[in-house]
Amino acid sequence: MSNEGNSNWQFSLIGQVLGLNVKFKTMESYIQKVWTHWSVPDLCILKPGLFLFKFQNKYEMEDILMNGPWFFGSRPLLLKVWTNDDDIDKMNGNIYPLWIQLPGLRLNLWSSNAISKIASHIGRPIATDKLTANKQRLAYARVLVEVNMPSPLPDLIPIHGPNGKIINQKVIYELKPK
Repeated sequence: MSNEGNSNWQFSLIGQVLGLNVKFKTMESYIQKVWTHWSVPDLCILKPGLFLFKFQNKYEMEDILMNGPWFFGSRPLLLKVWTNDDDIDKMNGNIYPLWIQLPGLRLNLWSSNAISKIASHIGRPIATDKLTANKQRLAYARVLVEVNMPSPLPDLIPIHGPNGKIINQKVIYELKPK
């Protein structure tokens, strides 16, 4: 198989509204209204209720991811970065991007490696918000993780401290799927 077509979609997100089969025109109106301060991507329908949002560049795509979570009414718009391995026929919405907060994170753990390692107890870390990346808000670290549901979502993550003592790091889910 050829990878020629990858460049067409490399700055794309796949998205769906949790629990709703949103029509194309409705989604198109939504992104034009809600994402107007950012970049409005080209919209493609992959299958009923599942969309591809095609951006001009990586920065536009990441801006939308970083400024989430997004809601369609009271329901979350679930977004994930498109990859060449995505099989549209097998997509059934089991992978959810979740924003988590790690309140009171110890200062010695404020590194991208440590935060990523902690977040990986929940899922695959995708990104942190700008305040976390720049260490400007130390009350909590905010991380976007990709979680394959159903899977356990712990409220505490045990961390081995430098002296061997276990520290329980609290986790807050900005939106916890049922």
